[in-house]
Amino acid sequence: MNISERGSAQNGSVPTASRDLAEPPRGEPPPRSRLSWGWWIVSTFLVLFLVVLIWGFLGVERMFGQLISLPRQVVEEWQEAFPQSTPTVVVLPPALEQVRSLARLETTSYFLSTVVEVERPASGWPWTEQRLLLVAHGQVVAGVDLSLLQEEQVQVVGGRVMVRLPEAEVFHVFLDEDETYVYDYKKGLFARYDVSLESQARSKALEEFRRTALENGILEEARRQAEWEVQRLLLMLGYEQVEFP
Repeated sequence: MNISERGSAQNGSVPTASRDLAEPPRGEPPPRSRLSWGWWIVSTFLVLFLVVLIWGFLGVERMFGQLISLPRQVVEEWQEAFPQSTPTVVVLPPALEQVRSLARLETTSYFLSTVVEVERPASGWPWTEQRLLLVAHGQVVAGVDLSLLQEEQVQVVGGRVMVRLPEAEVFHVFLDEDETYVYDYKKGLFARYDVSLESQARSKALEEFRRTALENGILEEARRQAEWEVQRLLLMLGYEQVEFP
């Protein structure tokens, strides 16, 4: 031991070198304490991150669930607001029987008038001639006899009906007795009144009425009117479309 060490020993003080080795520097935390704080902070962030992640996952799953169920909810609400109507079964009456029920369908009438002259010359004896003038008024009636319809002439496809009507015809030609009269009658001195002259005049008037009506298209008009009547009937019965091929 040298002098300095001895003096120190004698003074009762601890050698400086020994104190430096035994006491760590003041003001610096131990390395182990800093490491514990770091792990605690990291663990806290991890826990918070996991909580946020789980919460976000649950929120996204709930959102997707709502999106998936949204169309079904819309359909249900639409069905509640606008309920489906109950289908109605419509049984249409047979078209053929309904059209046949019209029977002789008189659709067109012409009112005509004419003057007919009938003469009978003298027959072997002088002054036996006769002459008659008839003013005639009458009517011509035409139409279609629907009772002649056959099954193959009426075809039904759903709500559509195709009808081939019989040909139009003249049903009646007659004189208006209240307006028909003999305008003039002359006979010879020795002639006897012949009642057949007026009958001949009437027959000629009826023939003239028929010919005039046909020339003026009474049959074509009668067919058009018959088609209109049949179409109106079938549409009223519930058919959607009526055709006349």
